[in-house]
Amino acid sequence: MGYTGPLPEHILSKISAEQRKPMGKAGVTASEAQLVWQRGEERKLQALIKADAERRGYYVLVPATNKKSTIRPGHPDFSLWGPGGKTCCIEAKAAGGVLSQAQRECIAELQALGVPCLVATDLKTAIDFMREHLEPTP
Repeated sequence: MGYTGPLPEHILSKISAEQRKPMGKAGVTASEAQLVWQRGEERKLQALIKADAERRGYYVLVPATNKKSTIRPGHPDFSLWGPGGKTCCIEAKAAGGVLSQAQRECIAELQALGVPCLVATDLKTAIDFMREHLEPTP
């Protein structure tokens, strides 16, 4: 009887993604599985941030994720406005997520223009940031 378990990572990595596709989940490398998990976690965090921002009455601009965006590559996930024209941007990342070069450049450019930007890995940090930068000051 032959080997019936998943193929080891060092073997999977030598097989093209197209050739591994018929294998289903057994053909997914650990790094590919990690990326899928991170995307899912980022989507969950994005939904929570958006819901909280809308509940607080902020104007929220989120690029569409189901089609090619007309916003420049690397722009943060959220552009937010509060009373008096206060604004900030938030990029949601799952734990262990890494900014792309385009994201690093865009965030640096926005910050150079005076726009507060945050890379958030949790909801509490995002909420605190929004309150700090969008709420009216007494």
